[in-house]
Amino acid sequence: MNGNNLENLEKIFDFLEVAEKLKSTLRYNKTTSGRQESTAEHSWRLALMIFMLADELKLEIDVSRAVKIALVHDLAEALTGDIDAILIAEGKISKEEKEIQEARAVEKIQQTLPALVGKEITALQNEYNENKTREAKFVKALDKIETLTQLAESGYKIYDKPFLNCWRH
Repeated sequence: MNGNNLENLEKIFDFLEVAEKLKSTLRYNKTTSGRQESTAEHSWRLALMIFMLADELKLEIDVSRAVKIALVHDLAEALTGDIDAILIAEGKISKEEKEIQEARAVEKIQQTLPALVGKEITALQNEYNENKTREAKFVKALDKIETLTQLAESGYKIYDKPFLNCWRH
């Protein structure tokens, strides 16, 4: 292993230390046991849903790319915390400010990684945000379904928060 590989490995493990913060970044939703759900738990189940449902529905998408998108779609939250749709609906933050904060966080994360990996993560995040590819549209739709499924599983019978308009893209 040469010095460049060792340096890249160090950068990757430094990044993974930042990504670990997603395990304690709490979302609005609760788990079925009643504790707050973490962003990491949400992203993990979203990635699981993608590979299972894409196959079951026989969708013509790049499943590997879609899973990568799912794994990084909330990565900025390791630095920004969860800025959820409810905060936007209640006027506590604008959608534009959320997007600016998340873009800055992704840029900061990219700068800490080896060049190729950093560029890939940024490209995946941009693909998700732009919502133009089949993979991004699938991930974005399942992101909403995963969240609503978690709400239902944790006991919500009705969800009357005024945030559904925040999800339209």
